[in-house]
Amino acid sequence: MSNSEYLKDALLQQVGSFIDFDEMRAYIRSFAKELLTTSKPDWFYKGHLMVAQEAQQSTTSIEQHEFLNRYKQTLTLAQNQQHEPLIAISNDNLSLTESMTTSNTQPMIKKKETINMVQLIDTYINEKIANNEWSAKTLENRKTSFRVTLIQSFTACELHETDINAITRNDLIRVRDILAEKLKTSTLNSRMSDITSLFSYADMCQLLTNKSPAIKLNIKDKNKAVDKHIPEGELNKFVQYMHNDYKHNSKQDFAPYLKWVVSLAAITGARQAEILQLRKADIRTVDDVIYISINAEHEGNTLKNATSERCVPLIDGAYGFNLQHFMKDVVSTCQDDSDYIFRLTQATRSITQLFSKVFKRYKENNESFPKTATFHSLRHSMSTLCLNKGMPEAFAGKLLGHAQSITYGRYGSSGVDMVTLHDELKTNVFNIEA
Repeated sequence: MSNSEYLKDALLQQVGSFIDFDEMRAYIRSFAKELLTTSKPDWFYKGHLMVAQEAQQSTTSIEQHEFLNRYKQTLTLAQNQQHEPLIAISNDNLSLTESMTTSNTQPMIKKKETINMVQLIDTYINEKIANNEWSAKTLENRKTSFRVTLIQSFTACELHETDINAITRNDLIRVRDILAEKLKTSTLNSRMSDITSLFSYADMCQLLTNKSPAIKLNIKDKNKAVDKHIPEGELNKFVQYMHNDYKHNSKQDFAPYLKWVVSLAAITGARQAEILQLRKADIRTVDDVIYISINAEHEGNTLKNATSERCVPLIDGAYGFNLQHFMKDVVSTCQDDSDYIFRLTQATRSITQLFSKVFKRYKENNESFPKTATFHSLRHSMSTLCLNKGMPEAFAGKLLGHAQSITYGRYGSSGVDMVTLHDELKTNVFNIEA
Protein backbone atom coordinates (compact mmCIF):
# COMPACT_ATOMS: atom_id res chain seq x y z
CA MET A 1 0.00 0.00 0.00
CA SER A 2 1.37 3.42 -0.97
CA ASN A 3 1.60 6.30 1.48
CA SER A 4 -1.26 8.14 -0.24
CA GLU A 5 -3.56 5.10 0.03
CA TYR A 6 -2.61 4.68 3.68
CA LEU A 7 -3.36 8.36 4.43
CA LYS A 8 -6.70 8.15 2.62
CA ASP A 9 -7.77 5.11 4.64
CA ALA A 10 -6.52 6.73 7.85
CA LEU A 11 -8.64 9.83 7.21
CA LEU A 12 -11.78 7.77 6.64
CA GLN A 13 -11.12 5.70 9.76
CA GLN A 14 -10.47 8.84 11.82
CA VAL A 15 -14.19 9.62 11.87
CA GLY A 16 -14.95 6.31 13.54
CA SER A 17 -12.75 7.27 16.48
CA PHE A 18 -14.82 10.36 17.34
CA ILE A 19 -17.30 9.86 20.16
CA ASP A 20 -19.39 12.85 19.13
CA PHE A 21 -19.36 16.08 17.12
CA ASP A 22 -17.53 17.96 19.90
CA GLU A 23 -14.60 15.55 19.69
CA MET A 24 -14.42 16.13 15.93
CA ARG A 25 -14.24 19.89 16.54
CA ALA A 26 -11.53 19.33 19.15
CA TYR A 27 -9.47 17.43 16.57
CA ILE A 28 -9.85 20.24 14.04
CA ARG A 29 -8.82 22.80 16.70
CA SER A 30 -5.70 20.76 17.46
CA PHE A 31 -4.95 20.40 13.76
CA ALA A 32 -5.27 24.17 13.23
CA LYS A 33 -2.86 24.82 16.13
CA GLU A 34 -0.35 22.40 14.62
CA LEU A 35 -0.48 24.17 11.26
CA LEU A 36 -0.04 27.54 12.98
CA THR A 37 2.99 26.48 15.00
CA THR A 38 4.91 24.37 12.46
CA SER A 39 6.18 25.45 9.07
CA LYS A 40 5.03 23.22 6.22
CA PRO A 41 6.26 23.29 2.59
CA ASP A 42 3.74 23.93 -0.17
CA TRP A 43 3.90 20.33 -1.38
CA PHE A 44 2.68 19.19 2.07
CA TYR A 45 -0.58 21.09 1.61
CA LYS A 46 -1.02 20.05 -2.02
CA GLY A 47 -0.37 16.40 -1.24
CA HIS A 48 -2.70 16.28 1.78
CA LEU A 49 -5.44 18.17 -0.05
CA MET A 50 -5.17 15.73 -2.94
CA VAL A 51 -5.42 12.74 -0.56
CA ALA A 52 -8.39 14.32 1.23
CA GLN A 53 -10.13 14.91 -2.10
CA GLU A 54 -9.62 11.25 -3.05
CA ALA A 55 -10.85 10.14 0.38
CA GLN A 56 -14.00 12.24 0.01
CA GLN A 57 -14.90 10.29 -3.10
CA SER A 58 -14.97 7.14 -0.94
CA THR A 59 -17.09 8.49 1.93
CA THR A 60 -19.95 6.31 3.13
CA SER A 61 -21.45 8.55 5.82
CA ILE A 62 -22.43 12.16 6.47
CA GLU A 63 -19.94 12.23 9.36
CA GLN A 64 -17.03 11.32 7.07
CA HIS A 65 -18.05 13.92 4.52
CA GLU A 66 -18.38 16.64 7.19
CA PHE A 67 -15.01 15.81 8.74
CA LEU A 68 -13.18 15.84 5.38
CA ASN A 69 -14.80 19.18 4.50
CA ARG A 70 -13.50 20.72 7.71
CA TYR A 71 -10.10 19.05 7.28
CA LYS A 72 -9.70 20.43 3.73
CA GLN A 73 -10.88 23.90 4.72
CA THR A 74 -8.34 24.06 7.54
CA LEU A 75 -5.55 22.95 5.18
CA THR A 76 -6.61 25.58 2.63
CA LEU A 77 -6.51 28.36 5.22
CA ALA A 78 -3.01 27.32 6.30
CA GLN A 79 -1.82 26.98 2.70
CA ASN A 80 -3.00 30.51 1.95
CA GLN A 81 -1.48 31.77 5.22
CA GLN A 82 -4.80 33.02 6.56
CA HIS A 83 -3.55 33.15 10.15
CA GLU A 84 -6.40 35.05 11.81
CA PRO A 85 -9.13 32.60 10.79
CA LEU A 86 -6.86 29.72 11.82
CA ILE A 87 -6.28 31.30 15.24
CA ALA A 88 -10.04 31.73 15.62
CA ILE A 89 -10.58 28.04 14.79
CA SER A 90 -7.87 26.92 17.20
CA ASN A 91 -9.55 29.00 19.94
CA ASP A 92 -12.98 27.73 18.87
CA ASN A 93 -14.15 31.32 18.38
CA LEU A 94 -15.11 30.92 14.72
CA SER A 95 -16.78 28.16 12.74
CA LEU A 96 -15.19 26.75 9.61
CA THR A 97 -17.88 28.22 7.40
CA GLU A 98 -17.41 31.66 8.91
CA SER A 99 -13.64 31.42 8.61
CA MET A 100 -13.81 30.53 4.92
CA THR A 101 -16.26 33.40 4.30
CA THR A 102 -13.94 35.78 6.15
CA SER A 103 -10.88 34.58 4.28
CA ASN A 104 -12.62 35.03 0.95
CA THR A 105 -13.16 38.73 1.71
CA GLN A 106 -9.50 39.29 2.56
CA PRO A 107 -6.68 39.69 0.04
CA MET A 108 -4.65 36.52 -0.38
CA ILE A 109 -1.21 36.89 1.11
CA LYS A 110 0.20 34.12 -1.05
CA LYS A 111 0.10 34.57 -4.82
CA LYS A 112 -0.58 31.76 -7.23
CA GLU A 113 2.59 29.71 -7.54
CA THR A 114 4.22 29.37 -10.94
CA ILE A 115 6.15 26.26 -11.89
CA ASN A 116 8.12 25.34 -15.01
CA MET A 117 8.65 21.93 -16.60
CA VAL A 118 11.96 21.22 -14.88
CA GLN A 119 10.44 21.99 -11.49
CA LEU A 120 7.33 19.95 -12.28
CA ILE A 121 9.45 16.92 -13.21
CA ASP A 122 11.48 17.20 -10.01
CA THR A 123 8.33 17.55 -7.89
CA TYR A 124 6.69 14.58 -9.62
CA ILE A 125 9.73 12.33 -9.13
CA ASN A 126 10.16 13.38 -5.50
CA GLU A 127 6.56 12.47 -4.71
CA LYS A 128 6.97 9.07 -6.35
CA ILE A 129 10.01 8.51 -4.13
CA ALA A 130 8.22 9.74 -0.99
CA ASN A 131 5.26 7.41 -1.67
CA ASN A 132 7.54 4.41 -2.39
CA GLU A 133 5.79 3.98 -5.75
CA TRP A 134 9.01 3.26 -7.64
CA SER A 135 11.62 0.64 -6.87
CA ALA A 136 15.31 1.55 -7.04
CA LYS A 137 15.59 0.07 -10.55
CA THR A 138 12.45 1.83 -11.78
CA LEU A 139 13.67 5.09 -10.25
CA GLU A 140 16.97 4.79 -12.08
CA ASN A 141 15.23 4.25 -15.42
CA ARG A 142 12.54 6.88 -14.89
CA LYS A 143 15.05 9.52 -13.87
CA THR A 144 16.73 9.03 -17.24
CA SER A 145 13.41 9.25 -19.10
CA PHE A 146 12.24 12.38 -17.27
CA ARG A 147 15.36 14.31 -16.27
CA VAL A 148 17.40 13.57 -19.37
CA THR A 149 15.21 12.68 -22.36
CA LEU A 150 12.25 14.96 -21.62
CA ILE A 151 14.19 17.92 -20.25
CA GLN A 152 16.54 17.86 -23.24
CA SER A 153 13.57 17.92 -25.62
CA PHE A 154 11.80 20.75 -23.76
CA THR A 155 15.12 22.64 -23.70
CA ALA A 156 15.53 22.17 -27.46
CA CYS A 157 12.13 23.85 -27.86
CA GLU A 158 13.08 26.54 -25.31
CA LEU A 159 10.20 25.44 -23.08
CA HIS A 160 12.11 24.10 -20.06
CA GLU A 161 11.79 27.34 -18.08
CA THR A 162 8.28 28.20 -19.32
CA ASP A 163 5.41 28.29 -16.83
CA ILE A 164 3.42 25.09 -17.40
CA ASN A 165 0.25 27.19 -17.69
CA ALA A 166 1.72 28.93 -20.73
CA ILE A 167 2.48 25.65 -22.54
CA THR A 168 0.03 24.72 -25.30
CA ARG A 169 -0.71 21.50 -27.09
CA ASN A 170 1.15 22.84 -30.13
CA ASP A 171 4.20 23.28 -27.90
CA LEU A 172 3.94 19.65 -26.85
CA ILE A 173 3.65 18.58 -30.49
CA ARG A 174 6.94 20.40 -31.11
CA VAL A 175 8.50 18.43 -28.26
CA ARG A 176 7.11 15.24 -29.78
CA ASP A 177 8.66 16.09 -33.15
CA ILE A 178 12.05 16.53 -31.50
CA LEU A 179 11.77 13.16 -29.78
CA ALA A 180 10.54 11.48 -32.98
CA GLU A 181 13.89 12.19 -34.62
CA LYS A 182 15.67 9.70 -32.36
CA LEU A 183 13.05 7.37 -30.85
CA LYS A 184 11.05 4.51 -32.34
CA THR A 185 7.29 4.92 -32.24
CA SER A 186 6.64 2.71 -29.21
CA THR A 187 9.28 4.52 -27.14
CA LEU A 188 8.04 7.88 -28.37
CA ASN A 189 4.52 7.05 -27.22
CA SER A 190 5.88 6.06 -23.83
CA ARG A 191 7.45 9.51 -23.45
CA MET A 192 4.16 11.10 -24.53
CA SER A 193 2.43 9.11 -21.80
CA ASP A 194 5.02 10.47 -19.36
CA ILE A 195 4.15 14.02 -20.39
CA THR A 196 0.45 13.28 -19.99
CA SER A 197 1.14 11.90 -16.50
CA LEU A 198 3.07 15.06 -15.58
CA PHE A 199 0.20 17.35 -16.52
CA SER A 200 -2.35 15.07 -14.83
CA TYR A 201 -0.25 15.31 -11.69
CA ALA A 202 -0.09 19.11 -12.03
CA ASP A 203 -3.87 19.19 -12.39
CA MET A 204 -4.35 17.10 -9.23
CA CYS A 205 -2.05 19.46 -7.35
CA GLN A 206 -4.15 22.42 -8.57
CA LEU A 207 -1.17 23.88 -10.43
CA LEU A 208 -3.06 24.26 -13.71
CA THR A 209 -5.34 27.22 -14.30
CA ASN A 210 -6.84 25.67 -17.44
CA LYS A 211 -7.35 22.20 -18.87
CA SER A 212 -4.30 20.06 -19.48
CA PRO A 213 -2.72 20.61 -22.92
CA ALA A 214 -1.47 17.01 -22.96
CA ILE A 215 -4.30 15.58 -25.04
CA LYS A 216 -3.99 12.88 -27.74
CA LEU A 217 -0.21 13.10 -28.06
CA ASN A 218 0.41 9.48 -29.04
CA ILE A 219 0.85 8.60 -32.68
CA LYS A 220 -0.23 5.41 -34.41
CA ASP A 221 2.47 2.80 -34.74
CA LYS A 222 2.23 1.50 -38.29
CA ASN A 223 4.76 -1.24 -37.62
CA LYS A 224 3.14 -4.57 -36.87
CA ALA A 225 3.71 -5.71 -33.29
CA VAL A 226 6.55 -8.22 -33.14
CA ASP A 227 5.74 -11.64 -31.72
CA LYS A 228 8.39 -11.93 -29.02
CA HIS A 229 7.89 -15.50 -27.82
CA ILE A 230 9.87 -18.57 -28.94
CA PRO A 231 7.83 -21.66 -29.92
CA GLU A 232 8.08 -24.45 -27.37
CA GLY A 233 9.92 -26.84 -29.68
CA GLU A 234 12.46 -24.22 -30.78
CA LEU A 235 13.06 -23.14 -27.19
CA ASN A 236 13.71 -26.74 -26.15
CA LYS A 237 16.31 -27.05 -28.93
CA PHE A 238 18.00 -23.83 -27.84
CA VAL A 239 18.24 -24.94 -24.20
CA GLN A 240 19.73 -28.28 -25.26
CA TYR A 241 22.23 -26.43 -27.47
CA MET A 242 23.35 -24.31 -24.49
CA HIS A 243 23.92 -27.45 -22.39
CA ASN A 244 25.45 -29.76 -24.98
CA ASP A 245 26.92 -27.79 -27.89
CA TYR A 246 27.63 -24.20 -26.81
CA LYS A 247 31.35 -23.50 -26.49
CA HIS A 248 32.44 -20.40 -24.60
CA ASN A 249 35.80 -18.73 -25.08
CA SER A 250 35.64 -16.61 -21.94
CA LYS A 251 38.04 -17.25 -19.07
CA GLN A 252 35.62 -15.62 -16.62
CA ASP A 253 34.45 -17.73 -13.67
CA PHE A 254 30.82 -17.38 -14.74
CA ALA A 255 31.28 -18.76 -18.28
CA PRO A 256 30.57 -22.46 -17.47
CA TYR A 257 27.31 -21.46 -15.78
CA LEU A 258 25.72 -19.61 -18.71
CA LYS A 259 23.76 -22.71 -19.70
CA TRP A 260 22.08 -22.76 -16.29
CA VAL A 261 21.16 -19.08 -16.59
CA VAL A 262 19.28 -19.90 -19.81
CA SER A 263 17.58 -22.92 -18.22
CA LEU A 264 16.34 -20.94 -15.23
CA ALA A 265 15.02 -18.17 -17.48
CA ALA A 266 13.19 -20.71 -19.65
CA ILE A 267 11.50 -22.59 -16.80
CA THR A 268 10.72 -19.64 -14.48
CA GLY A 269 10.11 -16.67 -16.80
CA ALA A 270 12.37 -14.55 -14.57
CA ARG A 271 14.13 -11.52 -15.96
CA GLN A 272 17.84 -11.74 -16.79
CA ALA A 273 18.81 -9.32 -13.99
CA GLU A 274 16.69 -11.27 -11.47
CA ILE A 275 18.47 -14.51 -12.32
CA LEU A 276 21.98 -13.10 -12.40
CA GLN A 277 21.66 -11.62 -8.91
CA LEU A 278 20.55 -14.90 -7.28
CA ARG A 279 22.59 -15.92 -4.24
CA LYS A 280 23.01 -19.32 -2.61
CA ALA A 281 20.58 -18.26 0.13
CA ASP A 282 17.93 -17.55 -2.53
CA ILE A 283 17.64 -21.23 -3.45
CA ARG A 284 15.17 -22.48 -0.85
CA THR A 285 12.93 -25.43 -0.02
CA VAL A 286 9.40 -25.68 1.39
CA ASP A 287 7.41 -28.92 1.63
CA ASP A 288 10.04 -30.67 -0.56
CA VAL A 289 9.60 -28.04 -3.31
CA ILE A 290 12.84 -26.29 -4.32
CA TYR A 291 12.32 -22.73 -5.49
CA ILE A 292 14.13 -19.48 -6.18
CA SER A 293 13.40 -16.40 -4.09
CA ILE A 294 13.59 -13.19 -6.14
CA ASN A 295 14.18 -10.40 -3.65
CA ALA A 296 16.24 -7.35 -2.74
CA GLU A 297 17.39 -8.68 0.63
CA HIS A 298 21.08 -8.69 -0.27
CA GLU A 299 23.23 -5.61 -0.68
CA GLY A 300 23.43 -4.66 -4.34
CA ASN A 301 20.27 -6.52 -5.37
CA THR A 302 17.43 -4.56 -6.96
CA LEU A 303 13.87 -5.23 -8.12
CA LYS A 304 12.07 -3.68 -11.06
CA ASN A 305 9.01 -2.90 -8.92
CA ALA A 306 7.20 -3.98 -5.77
CA THR A 307 5.40 -6.91 -7.42
CA SER A 308 8.71 -8.30 -8.72
CA GLU A 309 9.48 -9.82 -5.32
CA ARG A 310 8.28 -13.41 -5.54
CA CYS A 311 9.12 -17.10 -5.27
CA VAL A 312 9.16 -19.43 -8.28
CA PRO A 313 9.38 -23.25 -8.07
CA LEU A 314 12.00 -25.12 -10.12
CA ILE A 315 10.44 -27.89 -12.22
CA ASP A 316 12.66 -30.93 -12.68
CA GLY A 317 12.56 -32.11 -16.29
CA ALA A 318 11.17 -28.88 -17.81
CA TYR A 319 13.07 -28.32 -21.07
CA GLY A 320 15.44 -31.04 -19.85
CA PHE A 321 16.28 -29.17 -16.63
CA ASN A 322 18.09 -31.51 -14.21
CA LEU A 323 17.33 -30.22 -10.73
CA GLN A 324 19.69 -32.63 -9.00
CA HIS A 325 22.64 -31.58 -11.18
CA PHE A 326 21.77 -27.91 -10.71
CA MET A 327 21.82 -28.25 -6.92
CA LYS A 328 25.00 -30.33 -6.95
CA ASP A 329 27.04 -28.47 -9.60
CA VAL A 330 25.84 -24.90 -9.09
CA VAL A 331 24.29 -24.27 -5.69
CA SER A 332 26.21 -26.66 -3.42
CA THR A 333 29.58 -25.53 -4.79
CA CYS A 334 29.01 -22.00 -3.47
CA GLN A 335 30.89 -21.28 -0.25
CA ASP A 336 28.73 -18.70 1.51
CA ASP A 337 25.01 -17.96 1.46
CA SER A 338 25.78 -14.52 0.00
CA ASP A 339 27.72 -15.94 -2.99
CA TYR A 340 26.27 -15.40 -6.46
CA ILE A 341 25.32 -18.87 -7.69
CA PHE A 342 26.57 -18.06 -11.18
CA ARG A 343 29.95 -16.79 -9.88
CA LEU A 344 29.28 -13.21 -10.84
CA THR A 345 30.46 -10.09 -9.05
CA GLN A 346 29.09 -6.55 -8.86
CA ALA A 347 31.44 -5.73 -11.75
CA THR A 348 30.48 -8.66 -14.00
CA ARG A 349 26.76 -8.97 -13.17
CA SER A 350 25.69 -7.21 -16.35
CA ILE A 351 26.51 -9.58 -19.22
CA THR A 352 23.74 -8.58 -21.60
CA GLN A 353 26.14 -8.15 -24.53
CA LEU A 354 27.45 -11.67 -24.06
CA PHE A 355 23.96 -13.16 -24.32
CA SER A 356 23.27 -10.97 -27.35
CA LYS A 357 26.21 -12.62 -29.08
CA VAL A 358 24.97 -16.07 -28.04
CA PHE A 359 21.54 -15.45 -29.56
CA LYS A 360 23.00 -13.86 -32.68
CA ARG A 361 25.28 -16.82 -33.35
CA TYR A 362 22.49 -19.34 -32.77
CA LYS A 363 20.05 -17.49 -35.06
CA GLU A 364 22.65 -17.38 -37.84
CA ASN A 365 23.00 -21.18 -37.73
CA ASN A 366 19.33 -22.07 -37.16
CA GLU A 367 16.91 -20.66 -39.74
CA SER A 368 13.80 -21.92 -37.94
CA PHE A 369 14.65 -20.00 -34.77
CA PRO A 370 12.79 -16.63 -34.52
CA LYS A 371 15.00 -13.83 -35.83
CA THR A 372 13.57 -11.39 -33.28
CA ALA A 373 14.43 -13.58 -30.29
CA THR A 374 16.44 -12.11 -27.41
CA PHE A 375 17.09 -13.23 -23.86
CA HIS A 376 13.92 -11.45 -22.75
CA SER A 377 12.00 -13.64 -25.21
CA LEU A 378 12.43 -16.46 -22.69
CA ARG A 379 10.15 -14.50 -20.34
CA HIS A 380 7.56 -13.88 -23.06
CA SER A 381 7.73 -17.56 -23.99
CA MET A 382 6.91 -18.62 -20.43
CA SER A 383 3.89 -16.32 -20.33
CA THR A 384 2.66 -17.54 -23.72
CA LEU A 385 3.11 -21.16 -22.66
CA CYS A 386 1.11 -20.58 -19.47
CA LEU A 387 -1.63 -18.86 -21.45
CA ASN A 388 -1.84 -21.63 -24.06
CA LYS A 389 -1.93 -24.32 -21.37
CA GLY A 390 -4.80 -22.60 -19.58
CA MET A 391 -2.98 -21.61 -16.39
CA PRO A 392 -5.18 -19.37 -14.21
CA GLU A 393 -4.13 -15.74 -14.52
CA ALA A 394 -3.68 -15.46 -10.74
CA PHE A 395 -1.03 -18.19 -10.96
CA ALA A 396 0.70 -16.55 -13.91
CA GLY A 397 0.68 -13.21 -12.11
CA LYS A 398 2.51 -14.72 -9.15
CA LEU A 399 4.91 -16.61 -11.41
CA LEU A 400 5.96 -13.60 -13.48
CA GLY A 401 5.71 -10.96 -10.77
CA HIS A 402 3.14 -8.81 -12.55
CA ALA A 403 -0.12 -7.26 -11.49
CA GLN A 404 -2.90 -9.66 -12.50
CA SER A 405 -4.44 -7.21 -14.96
CA ILE A 406 -1.37 -6.96 -17.22
CA THR A 407 0.15 -10.45 -17.08
CA TYR A 408 -1.55 -11.78 -20.20
CA GLY A 409 -2.06 -8.32 -21.67
CA ARG A 410 1.60 -7.50 -22.10
CA TYR A 411 3.22 -10.92 -21.64
CA GLY A 412 0.67 -12.94 -23.46
CA SER A 413 -0.65 -10.94 -3.64
CA SER A 414 -2.67 -13.82 -5.49
CA GLY A 415 -2.60 -16.21 -2.53
CA VAL A 416 -1.15 -19.12 -4.56
CA ASP A 417 0.94 -21.43 -2.37
CA MET A 418 4.25 -22.87 -3.58
CA VAL A 419 3.16 -26.51 -3.76
CA THR A 420 0.05 -25.68 -5.79
CA LEU A 421 2.06 -23.48 -8.18
CA HIS A 422 4.69 -26.22 -8.53
CA ASP A 423 2.08 -28.89 -9.32
CA GLU A 424 0.30 -26.61 -11.81
CA LEU A 425 3.54 -25.95 -13.67
CA LYS A 426 4.73 -29.56 -13.58
CA THR A 427 1.51 -31.25 -14.61
CA ASN A 428 -0.41 -28.79 -16.75
CA VAL A 429 2.24 -26.48 -18.24
CA PHE A 430 5.27 -28.72 -18.79
CA ASN A 431 3.26 -32.00 -18.97
CA ILE A 432 5.65 -33.90 -16.73
CA GLU A 433 4.19 -37.02 -15.23
CA ALA A 434 4.41 -37.48 -11.46
